[in-house]
Amino acid sequence: MNVKIKEMDLFKNADDFERLFSHMCYNEIRVAPEEHIILILEKLFTSRKSRQFMTEILFSTFDVPGIVYLPQELGILLASRRTTGMVMNIGYGYTTIVPIWKLNILRNCAVVLPLGGNDVVNGMLLLTKDKMEDVKYAISEDMMKATAYLAEDFKGAMRSKTEKKTYELPDGQVVDVDKERFMCAEVLFDPKLFSLEDCGEGIITEVKRVLNLLSTTHPECFEDITRDPMIISGAPAKLPGCLSLSLPFSLSLSLCVSLCLSASLNFSLRMLQLSNRKDICIS
Repeated sequence: MNVKIKEMDLFKNADDFERLFSHMCYNEIRVAPEEHIILILEKLFTSRKSRQFMTEILFSTFDVPGIVYLPQELGILLASRRTTGMVMNIGYGYTTIVPIWKLNILRNCAVVLPLGGNDVVNGMLLLTKDKMEDVKYAISEDMMKATAYLAEDFKGAMRSKTEKKTYELPDGQVVDVDKERFMCAEVLFDPKLFSLEDCGEGIITEVKRVLNLLSTTHPECFEDITRDPMIISGAPAKLPGCLSLSLPFSLSLSLCVSLCLSASLNFSLRMLQLSNRKDICIS
């Protein structure tokens, strides 16, 4: 399917939403929407207008018996069988860092950062465009999934020799992927590397900002929230390198190491991987 979606918002028209929802129900999960209450995981700070848009279509066109709206971050936390903690959700075009205390989202401490998986793919595209004759987004996305990883030490990795990987293009051409493997993901931590001046200082800086704000405005919740795992959700969080534990306490691409810099806030390092999920949990 090919539907047009606004940046960080809903579809441009009702037809696109109807097409996608119909395809999902009848072709993918194969259920009758009129027989099920619909749970919608919506982005943080969704406007009432957007919610009314979806509600009207679902009731009038698909005749659903009921709708439940739930913020994505709260749904992610509940999926890990927790009611308190921090969630970092790395989406397609943006990343949210959200503290939740006893199922209550502390919105004044939440952060929405205009960085996401799309920027990682674009980074791979820019870095490898000289190696391919016809660069396409879909090819760069598949290349990123097949070869990319998070370096333990970005500066050290830039100085040292990197293990090359080969990637075969649809036309049979073979491309060597070298330092591009870890450089593409650095955009999440240093947006200025790719001239993204309006995207802040990266997710590590924003995590520390959320923790500082949380300790100042909600000191009674801080210990509970930071004691429970911080869940990192999204495709970039699954890149090799995120699960490394025995790394030096220096600023690097590895999110778990960078979080150690917040030790002054009593935010200790502990990592686990849920048995039935691929998302990473850090606390």
